[in-house]
Amino acid sequence: MKKYDRQNKSLTEQFKVVNWLENSGFSAEELKVEYEKFYEKVKDEPRCIIKALTYDLVLKNARIAIVDDDIFQDKIDSGNIFSHQRWLWKNEVVEKLLRETEWKTFELIVGFGACDGNEDFGHISPNSDLLLKVGFKGILDRINKYSEREGLTEKQKDFYTSCRITYEAILAFCHRLASAVRESNPENAAALDSIAMGAPKNTYEALQLLINCHGSTEKHI
Repeated sequence: MKKYDRQNKSLTEQFKVVNWLENSGFSAEELKVEYEKFYEKVKDEPRCIIKALTYDLVLKNARIAIVDDDIFQDKIDSGNIFSHQRWLWKNEVVEKLLRETEWKTFELIVGFGACDGNEDFGHISPNSDLLLKVGFKGILDRINKYSEREGLTEKQKDFYTSCRITYEAILAFCHRLASAVRESNPENAAALDSIAMGAPKNTYEALQLLINCHGSTEKHI
């Protein structure tokens, strides 16, 4: 098979068949077990911190995959932990806050087609200009700076704590990918290490940063 044909096939099918690296982390099934144990310990924490700690658990411990023919890396096997957590919390809202009649009415309205809106706990809309200017590390530095201000409420403190956990996790994830791809694609590894240490220095690093920002969540985060 010619190089072009092989690479084309590899890139085209990379989201259909993912070759997870052995011993790179927990499988989806193992991660679910770890999540259940983890959630039992943190379930009484503020929700923003639980969500950040879940992100940390996945990015630091789930298995990853590398596509040698791709110039960007972002694949992680989250085991759909984030979706599971969203449904867990949604069911709590339904059980605790919505009366049965109100919920049935809502389902009828949606079924009729009058509206079709769902809660959104996972999608993000970052300040891309700032992110590209200072990078993940720069955002983390700002979080650490602002979290030290006097007079913060407990809610504000929890917010900064959750942000710190989140950004430290994504920096660790970038380094994990860099280590895994270093032998097959040193340039890609250098870009991943670079965006974990500071602002992107060129277009290639900027694109890798944005891919990791928006991609790091589900199966092939």
